[in-house]
Amino acid sequence: MSVPMMLMLSQRCRIQHEKATRKSEAEAINKLRVQDPSRKKREEKIKKQREELAQEEKAAKEPPPNTIRTVMGRAEEKAAKDPPPNAIRTVMGRAGTTVTFSSRLTK
Repeated sequence: MSVPMMLMLSQRCRIQHEKATRKSEAEAINKLRVQDPSRKKREEKIKKQREELAQEEKAAKEPPPNTIRTVMGRAEEKAAKDPPPNAIRTVMGRAGTTVTFSSRLTK
């Protein structure tokens, strides 16, 4: 075989190899395009589940609202808000201990 003939064959092989490479890259890109919407849906679903879990955890940490009103009447509620001048009120709850001083004591 002559040298020009060998060069033509090697050039042809190189061109075929480049075509095959481009074809496989195009197939891979098309495959990713097809998978992208399903992956996006999956990611959104996971994100939604995480947000719901975070909200549930936050709700579990917060004390229930208006607990004083459900247990006490109006007169008792007023007395609980402003204790006598020589009294200190402590309430131990899930969020920690709350200490309340009389407004007349702090003036």
